[in-house]
Amino acid sequence: MPNVRTAKIPDQCSVSASAYLKLANNTVIGVVAETLAELLAVCDRAGVDRPTAVKSISGAFGRVANSKTQQLLDRDSGPRFSLNALLKDLQLARQAAQAVRVPTPILECVLPKVQRAAASGLGDRDYIALAL
Repeated sequence: MPNVRTAKIPDQCSVSASAYLKLANNTVIGVVAETLAELLAVCDRAGVDRPTAVKSISGAFGRVANSKTQQLLDRDSGPRFSLNALLKDLQLARQAAQAVRVPTPILECVLPKVQRAAASGLGDRDYIALAL
């Protein structure tokens, strides 16, 4: 995946489209920052060593971004990590956060969407089907 900070906007991209792309990229930054805050708070309360948590969670963001690019381009939801498996883990994450009394508004926003997608028949597809 190209580095967003150094990626060149295609010449055929209009000024308006470039502005939307910039805002989309900056939204990713904001959502990632808030998600990191939530997850690090849960890990901290659970007694996870902060450097270990930071490296593990940051690494997960990079792996997801790099491993799903081609699937997004191809609109491919062939299962690698199923939506049902993600749903199970998100439910466990919610329970874990509740156990250590850490609010997780991003998780609470995402979980119902994953539940609806699984209920609609996408459960055996890859979780990237949420973005397709």
